[in-house]
Amino acid sequence: MGYQIMKSWLETIFWGPSDNTQFVQGIQSAINTLSHTSVFFSDNLFTFGRNLSFLDMPRFMEAIEKDCPTPIERSVIWRIYVLMWAAENGLRREGDFVECGCGRGANDRVIVDCLDFGRQSKQLYLYDM
Repeated sequence: MGYQIMKSWLETIFWGPSDNTQFVQGIQSAINTLSHTSVFFSDNLFTFGRNLSFLDMPRFMEAIEKDCPTPIERSVIWRIYVLMWAAENGLRREGDFVECGCGRGANDRVIVDCLDFGRQSKQLYLYDM
């Protein structure tokens, strides 16, 4: 029986460990015990054996590549995908979009690119300090 090696996403940006190098080495040891499975290790999330189908979405991954140039922006890819999914569902509702605390707007750039927002009848309002 053959196995298909699933796609994985690994970034070493985490918030909270007192020794990030030791933390990453510990998780890497755990990953090394796994075989033939997908792994997500980023943004204080470590999971394995999950679908991670968003990594196979060309339009989404192209937007991540284009709109998230820093390691910190790329490290939150799972969060960005969830926001994009919510925005896609929000397109079927009345009203516009607002994000408070948008930072540099990387999340919104990905959403705009993935959902071809320029062709939508919605407005997007971004607020940050």
